[in-house]
Amino acid sequence: MIFLNELRGKTDQFMKSIQLKDFVPFSIEHRDIVLPFIRNNPLCDYNFVNLLLWGGSYDLRFKIHEDLLFIYNFRDDFLYMPLGRQISLMDIVRFSDHFMSQGASGNLVLVPEQFVEANCGNNRFFKTELDHEDANYIYLTSATIALKGTRLRKKRNHISHFRAENPDYQVRVIVPDLFDDCHALIDKWAVSKQKSDDETRMFLAMENIALDMAFRFYEKLELSGLGIYIGDSLAGLSIYSSQTSDMASIHFEKYDPDIRASSPAITWETARHLEKRYKYLNREQDLALDGLRKAKRAWDPVDMVNTYLMFRKND
Repeated sequence: MIFLNELRGKTDQFMKSIQLKDFVPFSIEHRDIVLPFIRNNPLCDYNFVNLLLWGGSYDLRFKIHEDLLFIYNFRDDFLYMPLGRQISLMDIVRFSDHFMSQGASGNLVLVPEQFVEANCGNNRFFKTELDHEDANYIYLTSATIALKGTRLRKKRNHISHFRAENPDYQVRVIVPDLFDDCHALIDKWAVSKQKSDDETRMFLAMENIALDMAFRFYEKLELSGLGIYIGDSLAGLSIYSSQTSDMASIHFEKYDPDIRASSPAITWETARHLEKRYKYLNREQDLALDGLRKAKRAWDPVDMVNTYLMFRKND
C-alpha cells in the first residue's frame, strides 16, 4: 500500500508539472534540446525544421519534462503523440484526462499505426481515425532517378524534353549568395498560383512565412538546397534536410512556370544529388489539397507512413 501511494504521488506530481500555460513556442535556440527526441523519426512533422518553420502558423508549443517531449497544436487543439520513452494506452489516457482538465480537447494526432494496432482495438477511451492529410509520401531515391515503368513514363518524357531544350543547364548548390535568385523565383511561382482555391491560397500564405524563415535560419537549421540554372536564370529549386540517417525530407520545391518541365527536372536532379547519401526521400504530406496529392502520387511513392487521430469518447 505504501508503494502504491508513493507511485500515485509521483504520477500526480508528474502531471502537475505539465501545464499547457507553461508550453513555449519553438525557437532556433531550442534545436539542440529537442533533437535528441526526434532524431531518426521518419515523420516530417517531427523534423525540427518543420516544427520551427510552421510552428507559428499552427501555434505549436512544447514542453520537455523528464524523459518525454510534449508538443501541442494550439490552433487545432491536438496533442502530438509524446516522444521519448515507450508509453502505454493508459499513459495516453492520463495525459488526455490531464489536458482536458485544463480546457483542452484531450485528442491526439500523429499516433503511429503500430501503437493503434497494439492498443486501440475496441478500447473505451478513444475513437481512432486514419489521418489521410498527414500521411508521409516516401520514395526510393534510385527509383526517382531511374523513372522505370509505365507509371513514370510521363515524368521520363518531360525530363527528356527539358534536357533536350536546355542542354547547357547547370545544377548549383544553394548558398546564401543565391538567395535573391530564390526569392525572385518563388515570387514568380506564387503569381502563377493566384487563381487557386481559398484553401490552397491559405496554405500558400503559411508556406510563404515558412520559406522566409527557412532562408533566415538556413545555416543554423543545416538546410541544404539545389538550383537549376538556365544561363543566369534560376529555373527550379529545392530545399531539404536530413530526416533520418538514410532519408532526406524535401521541404520545398519551386519552379519557373514559364519553362516547360522545370518542375520534374528539379525533382529528378535533387534525387540525383542525394542518391549517394540517402536511400529514401520523404516528400512530406498532401494536406488533402488536390494539387499536392496529384503531384505527389504521380511520382509513385514506395511507401506511405500513416498516422492516426485519436478522439476522446464521451463518457
